[in-house]
Amino acid sequence: MVKEVYQNVIKAINKIVDKAKGMDKKVVVNMSLGGPATKPWDQDPLCIAIHNAIKEGIYFVVAAGNSGPKEGTVATPGITPDVITVASYDDKKTEDLKDDDIAISSSRGPVLNAPDDNSKIKPDIAISGVRIWAANSPGSRIDKQADLGLVPRTADKKYVALSGTSMAAPAISGIVALILQVNPSLKPHEVKKIIIENGIPLNKKDPTDGKPYDKYDQGSGLINAYQAVKKASKIMNTKKY
Repeated sequence: MVKEVYQNVIKAINKIVDKAKGMDKKVVVNMSLGGPATKPWDQDPLCIAIHNAIKEGIYFVVAAGNSGPKEGTVATPGITPDVITVASYDDKKTEDLKDDDIAISSSRGPVLNAPDDNSKIKPDIAISGVRIWAANSPGSRIDKQADLGLVPRTADKKYVALSGTSMAAPAISGIVALILQVNPSLKPHEVKKIIIENGIPLNKKDPTDGKPYDKYDQGSGLINAYQAVKKASKIMNTKKY
């Protein structure tokens, strides 16, 4: 069953590439999915398919997974080096960054079975992924869980609050789209570089193990969306033709 699911995902990726070739538009793919990473990324068919799609100019943002806080739990295809892999950030619903943490469930690096040192570094960036409100689908599994009081839901039943890297990744995808809006000339690796360079690291100890948060917990930290878009715009405005 798992193999069949991955095969279908690969088919979808290839279809996206084919459609993108006939469009004069930038294509950003959000992948709020994942599974156990049992092979090096360059031997994983799903990772290879995404890597090839990125070479075709497609932009990929992938959820890190929800198997934390244990290390070495980043899921596939989040282990693919050239995707933007997203950790879930818990902002405690306050403006003060001092009480923030990486969500306990957010998967941590280093990447297991990485073929080289650079491939070990995941996730890449973090953004809020705890109690994120999203549209509810009536009759869905989540909607039924909300009926039982297991999932927060608005009184009108239109929205539910969910947590996890699957809720964090779409926000980074939106930021990628904003970056490309101000500077459509940027390649996937350039966009990823901007994202990583505009993280705000958590300089505190992880309450789950008492050790300082590092790059394997949070990547470069909480994304500063404003600065990332500003950087992309500045690159565009200073580019010589």
